[in-house]
Amino acid sequence: MQFSMLLRVLIVIGSVVSLLTNHVMSNTTQQELNSIFSIYTPACQQILNTQTTIDATTYCDTRFQLWYEELVHIGFCTEEEYANLTHTVCDLNVTIRPSSEATTNFYSALNFNVSSACQRKVISCVLSSIISIILKQEEQYCSFVAVDPLDQISESCLTTPATAENFVCSLADFNLLKKAACSSNKTDVDQTFSRALLRTSTECRLKIANCSDLYTETYSLAALGKYCAFLTSGETLSTLETCFTEENACTREEFDLLINSACPKGMYTNI
Repeated sequence: MQFSMLLRVLIVIGSVVSLLTNHVMSNTTQQELNSIFSIYTPACQQILNTQTTIDATTYCDTRFQLWYEELVHIGFCTEEEYANLTHTVCDLNVTIRPSSEATTNFYSALNFNVSSACQRKVISCVLSSIISIILKQEEQYCSFVAVDPLDQISESCLTTPATAENFVCSLADFNLLKKAACSSNKTDVDQTFSRALLRTSTECRLKIANCSDLYTETYSLAALGKYCAFLTSGETLSTLETCFTEENACTREEFDLLINSACPKGMYTNI
């Protein structure tokens, strides 16, 4: 897995897994913790088994909602697993959003039809750029596995081992994932921003990913699904626009398209 990117995502959205682990360990043994995790699906366990060390004294009081962002929106834990974990750790009940047909199909293939190495690679590829994180958040699974290789979120990423990685999806794994991902796009998740993103050029998407990596604040807003704030927050607007449009990577029209898709009508008018 691309650990530097994983650590960045964990830190940006609250270091969910490590905080969770440390909090649970204050009340249970490691054996009990492993028993809790063992009932979850394989791809969810892949996320839960990745840990960093950060104090979690007040985790359940202030940050348990961040679990959802890491484990469900970016990771591959189900709504039911998130609810069970939240109840187990914090003794809190949360409302479960029914899984979409698109999610059910893709998660079934990921958890039960491909190797554990491929599961790790899928997580690695999701974390490879802010573009793939956005596609995952908005349940654009077919686009995630099928868009052009230059985005590093398709067959090129899934079937090619990166530096220091010893896990990869086989071509058979990839074909199973692609079939499941593209068999249904039925979801009630708002896909307005990701659809606009997919209408931009490959060069523009690559530039967005590279520019987002330069600014931790803007990256964190995008990782949390706050796309309007990501594009317009404070002094970052002119900075991001300049970065996006350098060397004509994104046209002004593409930048306006993203602004209009991310921001409610009337919220941002200087376009």
